Amino acid sequence: MGVGISVALDREVAGVIPEEFEGYALNQARWELSEAAEEAGLRPLDEFVSLSPEESEILASDLNFDSDVDAVTPAGWFEAHDGLRLVQTLLGTVSADPDAFPGEDTLLTELTELEAVLSAAARAGARFRLSVAY
Repeated sequence: MGVGISVALDREVAGVIPEEFEGYALNQARWELSEAAEEAGLRPLDEFVSLSPEESEILASDLNFDSDVDAVTPAGWFEAHDGLRLVQTLLGTVSADPDAFPGEDTLLTELTELEAVLSAAARAGARFRLSVAY
């Protein structure tokens, strides 16, 4: 299926299972989404990606390159309301011009799912980060 974007929360949030989210369409449309975010004056999704040292080591192993895990900084966390604002803006942008985005139907579904995760996280005061799913 390819590489997607996953979401992690810094604590458990009732009713939310972030591991179920696999943003393959988000990854497929990442360039178009980044452009839309920048046009809206917001940080693109890529700027919310942060890998833990363990994730960096697994990714390096899977891609056959050396990774010095000791040199990797711990994963960073971001305020859920910042990600939510971006996702809601992207939902509006993709809905307004779906033909400008690859996989628009799946993309809208994934953005809606991510919006639900981030909404629950914001209400619970949890932080989030995006990572790699494959």
